[in-house]
Amino acid sequence: MGRKDDDFELCQSDLSGSVASGGNIRYDADDENTLIVKGTTTKGVSLFGENANKGLPSNHLKTSKYEWYNFLPLNLWLQMNKVANMYFFMNMVFSLIPGVSPVFPVTTIIPFVAVIGVASIRDAYEDWKRHKEDNKANSKKVQVLRYRNSPPNNWTSIKTRDIRAGDLIEIRDGDTIPADVLILSTSRDDSSAYVETANLDGEGNLKKKLPVSSTSGFSDPSTLQSLAFSVKCNAPSQKLDSWEGVLTWPEATSSSPCHIDNLMLRGCILRQTPSVVAMAVYTGVSTKMYLNLTPPVHKKSRIDDKLSRLILYILLAQQLIISILCGGSVYFARSSKNAHAFYLEYLNFEYGPAEYFIRHYFTYFVLLSLMMPISLFLSIEFCKALQAQFMEWDLFMYDEERDLTCKAKTASLNEELSQVQVICTDKTGTLTENKMVFATCFCGSKIYNELKYPGCLKTALAQESDPKLGFLMEILAVCNTVMPSHEGGNHVASNMKNSYLDTEYDYAGDSTDEVALARAARDAGIVLQHRSETEAVVASNKNPGGQKIKVLHTLPFSSDRKMMSVIIEHPAFGHQRLLFTKGSDQAIFSNLSNSDENRSLKNDVHRVADAFASDGLRTLCMGYKHITDHEYNSWLPKWTAATNSVTNRAARVEQASLSIEHSLTLVGATGIEDRLQPEVPETINYFRTAGVTIFILTGDKRETAINIATTCRLINSDTQLIKLDVTAGNLKNQMKSAREITQQRGNGSILGNDNDCGNCLVVDGKTYAAVTSSNDELLKSDFNELVLKVDAAICCRVTPLQKSDLVGILQNAKLTVLSVGDGANDVSMIQRAKVGVGIMGLEGSQAERSSDFAIPLFRHLQPLLAVHGRFALLKNSYLIQYSFYKNLIYSVCQILYSTTSGYTGQTLFDSWVIICYNMMFTLFPPLVMGLFEYDVRPTEVLQYPSLYYDLRSPAGGRLSRLSILRWFCWTIIHTAVIFGLILPSMQRDDTAGFRSSGIFTHGTYVMSAVICVVLAKASLTFMSWTWIHLVSIIISFVGYFGMLLASLF
Repeated sequence: MGRKDDDFELCQSDLSGSVASGGNIRYDADDENTLIVKGTTTKGVSLFGENANKGLPSNHLKTSKYEWYNFLPLNLWLQMNKVANMYFFMNMVFSLIPGVSPVFPVTTIIPFVAVIGVASIRDAYEDWKRHKEDNKANSKKVQVLRYRNSPPNNWTSIKTRDIRAGDLIEIRDGDTIPADVLILSTSRDDSSAYVETANLDGEGNLKKKLPVSSTSGFSDPSTLQSLAFSVKCNAPSQKLDSWEGVLTWPEATSSSPCHIDNLMLRGCILRQTPSVVAMAVYTGVSTKMYLNLTPPVHKKSRIDDKLSRLILYILLAQQLIISILCGGSVYFARSSKNAHAFYLEYLNFEYGPAEYFIRHYFTYFVLLSLMMPISLFLSIEFCKALQAQFMEWDLFMYDEERDLTCKAKTASLNEELSQVQVICTDKTGTLTENKMVFATCFCGSKIYNELKYPGCLKTALAQESDPKLGFLMEILAVCNTVMPSHEGGNHVASNMKNSYLDTEYDYAGDSTDEVALARAARDAGIVLQHRSETEAVVASNKNPGGQKIKVLHTLPFSSDRKMMSVIIEHPAFGHQRLLFTKGSDQAIFSNLSNSDENRSLKNDVHRVADAFASDGLRTLCMGYKHITDHEYNSWLPKWTAATNSVTNRAARVEQASLSIEHSLTLVGATGIEDRLQPEVPETINYFRTAGVTIFILTGDKRETAINIATTCRLINSDTQLIKLDVTAGNLKNQMKSAREITQQRGNGSILGNDNDCGNCLVVDGKTYAAVTSSNDELLKSDFNELVLKVDAAICCRVTPLQKSDLVGILQNAKLTVLSVGDGANDVSMIQRAKVGVGIMGLEGSQAERSSDFAIPLFRHLQPLLAVHGRFALLKNSYLIQYSFYKNLIYSVCQILYSTTSGYTGQTLFDSWVIICYNMMFTLFPPLVMGLFEYDVRPTEVLQYPSLYYDLRSPAGGRLSRLSILRWFCWTIIHTAVIFGLILPSMQRDDTAGFRSSGIFTHGTYVMSAVICVVLAKASLTFMSWTWIHLVSIIISFVGYFGMLLASLF
């Protein structure tokens, strides 16, 4: 950043991308990490804005790579960066040297232009689609309020790309947020707004946003146009969960603190809010959405690596052969053996040995260029793209309920799907449906199981058998951030007319658990009808019209506290202040008071919560406390200071929350069920039988994760659990015991391919962190070794980064790892794994967008890997080997002919035959191999797991060294037979009296034999004969001999 007039201006070099005149942004002179944004609505501000606009980011975003004026040079440059394209370019250049090329230049020009042209057309088409998307996004209409360009007291319609920082924007329900904007006011009665952030962070639930408290009443254009807003805030950053700033304007008596709850980010969608007035803070390349865009991780399959090495070996062999042939040409030209070749005598006088060698090097380089099959690169790219399309068309991977099917985001990893050795899977939303259903609760001394006895809660409340039960349900209804909705629209206190029996209310919110709890309270008869920042209205049998509860403060949930609370004034308690809290059992238990009631109830709740978790339920505990006036008055300044803090707001809010969330009274516990997806146990059992190791990586409790693993058939009653727990004692001793268990079974399933799941590692995030942060390198090494030796693993309470690290441990051992998840917290492990699969779940599209393949359900992994992965490996292996085989036969014939023609570099074949050999005569058989080959039917692959395991064994390799050597041997044998049979006719050719049949006649004999042998080899290689296979052979055969006959007339 460059300093100018004591300000830090945002320059183009700081934020890469499209930059034009933007808004009124500057960096604070005293702190370059602080940004100052001025509004664009008043004349006074324009003095600051117009000159400062230069060099600032506009709101125009560009994802396309090319423009019309740079496409040709830039695309050609990128194409030439590929080694194969550079090779064929050199070949074309050599063929243009006069007196060097043994063939017409068109022989090399046409194939090169075809390869480059097809690739360029594909790139142009893809970039054209990106241009269309860019234009669509940048041309959307928005309503803004400015001083210079707006009529007085009126909104002006402009395109999204023309938004400047400082503009006041009106955003309506269903609109996509066009920039990072600070909310000034909303049209909802409770002054809140709701946004859908699935396009940004992958979460599908609605997020609640609030206006700046001091501007919540500003919505009239005339009022807005008269105010000169200024925001001092953080410089642009990638952080989605934190932002701090201060809003000021001259008429205000004091500055207003702003935080992330007041900021709506570009890419989100406004929902269930008629309209919002907001001020643009970050635009274009400075928005958080743009700064979080990461380039796709480039992944290569092992077959691509083998192909690269094979190409290198062929090139080295080609250079060796060319050098030998060039040496032979020099020797022949200088020896007495050319005495009968009077037409070569001039070479002895015109060129020296070195020049003669160099000229023949270029000649042989062109002559033997087909050792590198130029058609292979087009064929394999085309076939992989269609293989990916076949995946998307596969009805085995179609979810009829949601009308979703597989999406292949890349075609480069098709065959890698057949080589998976470890599957790392998330639990919630991946193995389960992520549809939270209230299952049971414990209150007093009773368990109320809604799954076994539907309606038992409602019955118990109606009978008033347990007074604490109603209190627990009220906590579930009030202690949340959900938004009630009614089929007639948003229901607010002023127009309530439904009784507590009305169950047509539904809820939306950040947390699916909170939604499930609110619905449970509703079904039991405690109906949350209205919820705002300051008020909750709850209807019940005692208050059918609704009881208003004043909400003083909402203490948000955090992953560190693992709690969420509200402070209310409850009319049933004489408007006394109460704290309602819910959270994990560990968090609630550690903040209970030492009363006798808590001590006796704690043991019962702990036992019941563990039982809930053992049944696979997600558990939460509830507590409350009475807050005295003294405690509240002493706490309130801390809370006010924390929420108004400009820096470190999140940490200060956390501390303030903890300072009052103590001395709780325990009320009860709940259990929420997240059902398994269909056929998950069968899918896991298939892969386990096929020798694939399964790792479950989840943020749930240990007991919940173990129960899910049992339900999934990953483990059973005979499985020996290897538990590592940092709180249970010395980790070294635990590791030693674990090592003894794995040594009894050998190397385990990862390295030993043992299908019997005899042991399973169970470790939590805290223990994993203790191992990785330890200075004991031996402890880390033992843990890494243990991970590789176990038959399965359950990793609970792990963070997204820990998931990624565990995947890294496996991949560092040269294992092929597939990661599968459905949420934004799974993105890191999906991108880290060799193959990343996203589940199209309920947590947005972040995992899907970051994946290599996306599937609707977990069970679709089976056809994706076992069918499409297996077939892709077979198809691509035979395509590659056959392509080299047919080109090497041609090239070896040229080499053998050179040994009989004085090493002159004379071609045996006509130039047009050379052109058509790859582009017509032998084009279709390898394409058929790459598209339609299969060895067994898909239903059989899905039935027998051993068929998936076989392809991962050393003997099952279809592109192994042994397989390549076998194809090479067939090449030598077939070429020797062809040339050996035709050579005598060449030697007996009568050249006397000009009766020679000519060199190209003999070349026709050889080419005819080559075509017949190559097509016969393709016919014998086909594993499945269909009419498509037959047509490919017939077209190739008729194409060659039809052209041959046509040349006679």
